[in-house]
Amino acid sequence: MNDLITVEDLTITFPTADGEPAVVVDGLSFTIESGEALGLVGESGSGKSMTALAIMGLLPPAAQVTGSIRLAGPDGEELELVGRSDRQLRRIRGMRISMVFQDPLSSLNPYYTVGDQVAEAYRAHRGGSRADARRAAIAAMERVHLREPARTYHNYPLQFSGGMRQRIMIAMALVCEPQLVIADEPTTALDVTVQAQVLDLIKEVRETTRASLLFITHDLAVVSRVTDRVLVLNQGVRQELSTTRELFTDPQSAYTRMLIDATPRLIDPDQGGETA
Repeated sequence: MNDLITVEDLTITFPTADGEPAVVVDGLSFTIESGEALGLVGESGSGKSMTALAIMGLLPPAAQVTGSIRLAGPDGEELELVGRSDRQLRRIRGMRISMVFQDPLSSLNPYYTVGDQVAEAYRAHRGGSRADARRAAIAAMERVHLREPARTYHNYPLQFSGGMRQRIMIAMALVCEPQLVIADEPTTALDVTVQAQVLDLIKEVRETTRASLLFITHDLAVVSRVTDRVLVLNQGVRQELSTTRELFTDPQSAYTRMLIDATPRLIDPDQGGETA
């Protein structure tokens, strides 16, 4: 397999009132292979979301970013993302890299139908007619198993449950068939039953589209269900990177062992980290 994303020595800092920069990600390096699902795990404030936003080019202007984030193209050449203008990054966001955010209700505009919002994501990156965008949106909504997508197209976000809104966000992320989907705590606000359904959907979508996945979570029981490898972060510093099976059967860092010990006993190490 080839590396799709290569992150080398990524450091993210923010200015503070006392003049000493706050380091939120410190010298982080990792890769995401084509077709791979990589979990990014750690406590709140560990730098997980900051890393994802750096890849997307969505960090606030005050952030200082050094290091390298390279995206492989179909011709084998790598595109450096750090230092690119927002205009240049807009050609990549949504088209080649897309993101599913934690709270779908705040991410969706309540004044527009869900279909129009998925279609607009298509038109913003691929252009085409409204009819083309509508067909692509309905196909994406059908892919995430929304019932009667042609009818659902005309409904508004508040007419859906949290789990269904998250399906709509996944459809929006997939509509342009990106190479990488970043899912930032996509199941945190959902109850356990709906959470399991969304995780199963993410696994299915990954298998059918062959897109790479960066799955961000603080929940090891969740990450065990959808990832091939796991990167553990603590205060912006990489603690370990291993296969999901090895993480649960032979954790290398004390911090990882602490996270596993704090996880409810829903994990069977003999099954390679699969939830019971």
